[in-house]
Amino acid sequence: MSIKRITSKLSLDQTGTFIIVYGQVLAEEFIDEDLTLCDVDQIFWKYLKQQGFERIVYFDIARRLFCYDQRSFDLCRPEGNNSSSENNNSQTSEAPPQEAHKSGTNNRPLGRRSVFRRRQQAQNQAPPRPLSQQSPDGYYQLPITADTLAVQTLDALIKEKDIKTALIFNQFEKTALSSIAGNQLFNYLTHWVNLPSSLGNKCFLIFQSATEEQLYESTRNYPTMRNLVANAQNNTGLHSMLYLSNPMKDELGRLLQRIRLKNNLTVHWSGLDKMLRWIEAENKPLKHWAINFRKLKELSYEQVKHELIAQGKNVDERPGSERLEELIGLENVKEQVKKHIALIKATRRNPQLAKNRRLHLVLQGNPGTGKTTVARLIAEIYRDAGVLERGHLVETERKGLVAEYVGQTAPKTDRVCQEALDGVLFIDEVYNLKQHENDTFGQEAIDTLMKFMEDEKDRLCVIMAGYTKEISEFLESNPGLQRRVGVRVDFEDYRPEELKKIFDLKARQMGVTIADDLQKTLTNIFINIYERRDEKFGNASESEKLLQGLIENHIIRCEMNGLDFTQEAIQIADIPKAYEDMAELGQTEAKIDEALAELRGMIGLKSVKELVQSIVNRIRYNQKLIQKAIIDKGDQISLHLVFTGNPGTGKTTVARIVGKAFKALGVVKKGHVVEVQRADLVAGYVGQTAIKTREVIEQALDGILFIDEAYTLTRSSGGGDTTDYGQEAVNTLLAMMENHRDRLVVIAAGYPEEMQQFIESNPGLQSRFTNYLQFEDYVVDDLWLIFQKIAQDKKYRVDLEAESKVKDYFEYLRATKQGRNFGNGREARNLYAQALSLHEQRILPEMDHLSHEEILTIKAADIPVPPEDFVKPSAVKPKKREKVKIPLPTLEAHDLKAPEGLLNCLGFIDVATHSGQEGSGSGFVISPEGHILTCHHVVENSKKVTFRFEDTEQNIEAKVIFSDKRSDLALIKIDPDEVEALKDETDQNKTKKLPYLPMSTKDEAPVIGHEIGLLGYPLGVQLGTKASYSKGVISSFRKRDEIQLLQTDVSATHGYSGGPVFRLDTGRIIGVLTGGIDIKIAAGINLVIDIREVYQFIALEVEAAKA
Repeated sequence: MSIKRITSKLSLDQTGTFIIVYGQVLAEEFIDEDLTLCDVDQIFWKYLKQQGFERIVYFDIARRLFCYDQRSFDLCRPEGNNSSSENNNSQTSEAPPQEAHKSGTNNRPLGRRSVFRRRQQAQNQAPPRPLSQQSPDGYYQLPITADTLAVQTLDALIKEKDIKTALIFNQFEKTALSSIAGNQLFNYLTHWVNLPSSLGNKCFLIFQSATEEQLYESTRNYPTMRNLVANAQNNTGLHSMLYLSNPMKDELGRLLQRIRLKNNLTVHWSGLDKMLRWIEAENKPLKHWAINFRKLKELSYEQVKHELIAQGKNVDERPGSERLEELIGLENVKEQVKKHIALIKATRRNPQLAKNRRLHLVLQGNPGTGKTTVARLIAEIYRDAGVLERGHLVETERKGLVAEYVGQTAPKTDRVCQEALDGVLFIDEVYNLKQHENDTFGQEAIDTLMKFMEDEKDRLCVIMAGYTKEISEFLESNPGLQRRVGVRVDFEDYRPEELKKIFDLKARQMGVTIADDLQKTLTNIFINIYERRDEKFGNASESEKLLQGLIENHIIRCEMNGLDFTQEAIQIADIPKAYEDMAELGQTEAKIDEALAELRGMIGLKSVKELVQSIVNRIRYNQKLIQKAIIDKGDQISLHLVFTGNPGTGKTTVARIVGKAFKALGVVKKGHVVEVQRADLVAGYVGQTAIKTREVIEQALDGILFIDEAYTLTRSSGGGDTTDYGQEAVNTLLAMMENHRDRLVVIAAGYPEEMQQFIESNPGLQSRFTNYLQFEDYVVDDLWLIFQKIAQDKKYRVDLEAESKVKDYFEYLRATKQGRNFGNGREARNLYAQALSLHEQRILPEMDHLSHEEILTIKAADIPVPPEDFVKPSAVKPKKREKVKIPLPTLEAHDLKAPEGLLNCLGFIDVATHSGQEGSGSGFVISPEGHILTCHHVVENSKKVTFRFEDTEQNIEAKVIFSDKRSDLALIKIDPDEVEALKDETDQNKTKKLPYLPMSTKDEAPVIGHEIGLLGYPLGVQLGTKASYSKGVISSFRKRDEIQLLQTDVSATHGYSGGPVFRLDTGRIIGVLTGGIDIKIAAGINLVIDIREVYQFIALEVEAAKA
């Protein structure tokens, strides 16, 4: 007997005592070489007879013990093994087996095998007459009805050495649940496991379970049964587990012959082999085909294909290799698959090479590239080449292989693998099998899969599919899988012309017509779709999505205009809104103007608007140079930007506008903005930061990466940990900015001083970030406009009295929340929220009696009120300032040794503001009366100011005499009598004269190239109150708001502000450091207020004082 689904999977000499049978068992039919239809009992009887088993005994609930042949029946009776073969053929069926009715004295149930020891009344009865002695359609029932005696009989039969015996339990689950399935049966089964293999007897446990998963479920409450299944799996491998699959080509051919003979049908033999291959690949039970074949009028390939396989659908019957060649695009895939198939075919001719061949493949690439289609074609190519018997495709993913409970994953994975045997198992997104390091269920699926891939490497092809990067990482972490893969096939994204071909093919299949003028527009759209793609690019699905959108808009347009959409062509007007901006290629002036108009519509930000317009103009100019071939494309300007300013000044909004403008200019393809902070880039462990940073940057490719508070990347996380993972992020960022300079624009944002330090911390950052945009704080009028816009957007109006109070409140906020503590636009939003809350409380009691206009009007009563003691800065009259006597230099050159001779006039300024914040800076004494010169931004919004001389511990309270924002100069004063360091040690009532620094005269103009020095307190309290010295040269002259400035390369940070800048040769003061105010100037350059401005500033004050 040759039935492949049994003989190809079962080798009895390699099994233990037990063989577990499951799969297509229940109600399934088999057909043998005699064209006889059999059930599972009968087919195993025939198989075991052919394998030389003399005695085959069955057990089930309904019939207890029975046999299908006279010989087996006789060998179950006393001395039955001594009967002659001749008696077996004829006489035994006619003459009663007298010995079987003798009463034995042995306690064994059969005497030696006396099954009738307790049946004395049956001595004179004829043996049971079989339904048929020669055919397996009948059976011989042993006259044993007691369960206990039946179990003892089975135990005696399987342990007998001289007779090759097979016991078959059909529907074993029912047997286990019956009365016989007590401890006695399970005890015997446990003993049978240990029977010596030399005995050669077998026990077949046939389960109704269609899958190993169901098999596990049916046995999990019965330890003995579960152990039998586990032993069959683990001790001797898959040889002790027989999965009965659907019929193979051999049985299907016999079934056709049987139907032909029985129904007298005509057979068209020319297409028989092709027809059988198609039927086999359908992977359905024999009973299904037996029923459906009877419906046919003739057995021809065309009729079988049309009626039973395609069921009326159009099926492409060409060879898989030919259909693979006709797929759109995928040239690399076709080449790789052809080479792989050629190699597999070659190994079939060499047995040694065949041992190591690997049918398994990896298909990697983005979705929608046809991986499933190619996998199905590979299955057919394998089948046509004789590599796989069936060549069907079974598709699955994690949920098809991994269970939810312990112990269920292996059976579930095994079921799918069994279903795919002789074909292809396609696992999509295979890396999802193990989702994390502790995913034991996923690992169990992988282990089961790897064992199947190895044990059935000639009968199963596993194709793993998914994204390239994820599959690579998955295989690297699973070396066992990697070794079993034959080849990795790369699926590249469809190019624009290929996407258009797919679109045209789908349109023809759906019977829609595309207008001629739309065709070119579609080409542009596909070019833009391709250029803007990312790792989630849908490929063919993008064509289908666009077509579906066009059809829907087309139908709506036709219906609304009374047109027949089935007769009308799809027009440009039907393009979905999401694709409208893709209809034109390259830059569009309208889109550029739209982005710039949006920027111009923002409140405030005058300098930002001007600089963005300037950058756009530079890009346009550069593009025209490239068009005229004056410069190469690689010579384009750096477009990375630094945004500096306090919170709430619109940096993120401007970044989005810049993205739109750059996209319209063709600088980036998408123009999207990815907003990140340190936490999004920096990991907590070694080696993870680069990976994390790279993933974020990849998301921003073809758009804008906006890094807020970028300077935190190079700041230590504290806690004594000196490991700088942030620097790793910076290094990765620089590398990717270089590698993707045509696809990435980076905007680094943060506070001015911190950003300057960040950029200066790395030469790579300095060379790449050359565009600086300073976002100034909003003034009161700007804040009012923001407030008004918010209200208008919500349909509210603000009356004039309320407007005045809003402005007053913004003056209060501006005076009490200075610098980085001021929220700018956020303050406007917060004030509106407070006003609306007060408005609701005022309106609610009278709401039913008010008009619509009154309800939507914000009045003065709705605006919060500043504290009573607050006086608006605009209401403060200018104070009469005292005259400051500035001593002219009387010392000769070199009389004052710099810098040591200047330190006793230098001091650390500590400032407490009205908003509760603290600040610091530097200052120096310029008169014996205690006048100290510093910067406006050092003492701005001060509530209390103290001055500490160098190398002293005394904090002397200082008074702000005046402070000017435009020049950034301020004058404060201390009382010399309070300076303890000046007191005479011998007479406490006497004090020394307060030392002061001599300044250069008005006529002593600084000269470019002069060597200069700087004293101050860098980084304020962060480095302590010990002065630092720095030197450099005057390199240029600058102006800011008509204020004369000196440009110098002297090294300075925040904290130096207000420090004296002096000539090294004379020690005389030539200016006051105001560095860090204008960060748009390139890194490494600081600014100094010219001494001539100091004189003019003081002279103006003297004139004012006289008035």
